[in-house]
Parts: sequence; C-alpha cells; structure tokens
Amino acid sequence: MPKLCKFTNYLDDLDEKKRLCLNIPGYFTDPNQAIDMVGGHQAILKSVTQKTPLSFMFRPDDPFSIPVKSESVPCCGLILKIKTKKSDANPEIFVELVGIVKRTIKFCYYL
Repeated sequence: MPKLCKFTNYLDDLDEKKRLCLNIPGYFTDPNQAIDMVGGHQAILKSVTQKTPLSFMFRPDDPFSIPVKSESVPCCGLILKIKTKKSDANPEIFVELVGIVKRTIKFCYYL
C-alpha cells in the first residue's frame, strides 16, 4: 500500500508561462514526431497567435492524405509530474505541480 502523496510545489510558486494542451489522436513514443505531424513548432505558434486551426496528417508524406482540423477551446487543467520510489516495500509517491493549462487544441474527426 503506497504512502500518502507529497506535493512538492504549490500554485503560488508557479510562473506565469502560457501552456497549451494539444490533444493529438494516436499513440506517440516520440513527442517530436507528434509535433511534426501537426506542422511543426511554427504551425503551433501560428495557430495560437492568429487563432487558425491546425491540420493533423496521419500520413504526412502522402499527398492524398486528408488532414484532420483542430479547434481551440478554453479549459482548466493541471500538469502534474508524478514520481514513485519502487525500491521500498511501501513505495512513496511524489507529485509535483508543473503548471496550469488554460487552453487546449482538440482535433475534430468530422469534415
């Protein structure tokens, strides 16, 4: 049975950086691959600043691949960093609050 969680950061200590949640369909082991499939860092920056939708390509090298468009919606979310010590008989769980997300970009599956 794990011990109680220890919070190592609080809301007052967070910086005011803007964070964005990007809900991309699929499972990615490499975050850079996921960013490339929505057009790269510049496309994400353009989407946030100019409020234009992103296009997600399941096959980015295929010219006949139909892109899935995104929509940007306000949200309220937390970014947590969770660590556990597995060497003990009773593993201790550490939770660190990394940031707050106020906007998310979701991809719509309809055309």
